[in-house]
Amino acid sequence: MQENKDLFFVEEKRSLIKNYNFKGAKKKRPFFPFFIIFLFVAFFFLYFYTIKNRVDIVIADYTEVVDGFRAEGLIIREETVYTAPEAGYVKLLAREGKRVAYGEEIARLNNRTIYNHHAGLLSYAVDGLEEVLTFSSINNMTVDKYRSYKRNFKQNFNNDYIRKGQALFRIINNNNMYLIIPCDKEEIRRYRLMETVFIEIDEPDNKLVEANIIDIKIEDEQGLLVVRLNLFLEEWLNTRRVNFHFIKNIYRGIAIPRKAIFTTTAGEGVLVYDPLRNTYNFVQIRVLNGNRDLVIVEGVDLGDNIVTNPADLDYGRKGV
Repeated sequence: MQENKDLFFVEEKRSLIKNYNFKGAKKKRPFFPFFIIFLFVAFFFLYFYTIKNRVDIVIADYTEVVDGFRAEGLIIREETVYTAPEAGYVKLLAREGKRVAYGEEIARLNNRTIYNHHAGLLSYAVDGLEEVLTFSSINNMTVDKYRSYKRNFKQNFNNDYIRKGQALFRIINNNNMYLIIPCDKEEIRRYRLMETVFIEIDEPDNKLVEANIIDIKIEDEQGLLVVRLNLFLEEWLNTRRVNFHFIKNIYRGIAIPRKAIFTTTAGEGVLVYDPLRNTYNFVQIRVLNGNRDLVIVEGVDLGDNIVTNPADLDYGRKGV
């Protein structure tokens, strides 16, 4: 079958050659150089299209670079738990989350009125860790202990039946709030005692809270940062573990990706693409600050075309 097919194409080719107008071909011969030029131009554009598409470029822009990481933290508060003096059905007299004064009526159990003896924020939810996680427990905190403190809050409601000795409500001192934050050894070495940092919570409106590092604990490959918040977050009143953005600093300036930077004999720098000349030029830079992905630099101008994959091409040659 294949032989018949080949014979067909051979005969067809012979027929085309036989019927070819050699005289006309001689007149059309000037077309050949133009065809070669066309192929050269097509190759030229295809080549530079390929080069352009294998080079990743970003525009140097003036922006904010956040040096931080997503974290989970363990909350430590100063809180006092009040227990039921007897069993019975409870009637709650004050609103959850209210700021109550000393001696205020909080609940009624059977015919007995229960008063608080500490001013602060009121909560009818407890998790059983109030007397374990205290300010004094911070000194003995370890990574293993941090991992073990996992409880859910139990909320008491109006008309609930309460057993004698059961936790009824708690009063929280709203002047102090601490966070225990785990992180790896490499990260923890970047911080110092009493350094000012920031806690950004996602809800309700990306609130940014200032804090200070009061203790740094380093173990084998992990450690703990202990921070004191300068503002009590009522949003975290009834939770023990929270997720947030831990921020070391926020820098402003001309930012480029860290991966764009490389070192040559001339020093540390980047490749800047000139679209008018179609050239790539090495420009020395100085890194001022940044994070693992973005850095603020000196040496490049706003709007420069920065190559982010310099290892993928040979620079210093026109068009490459």
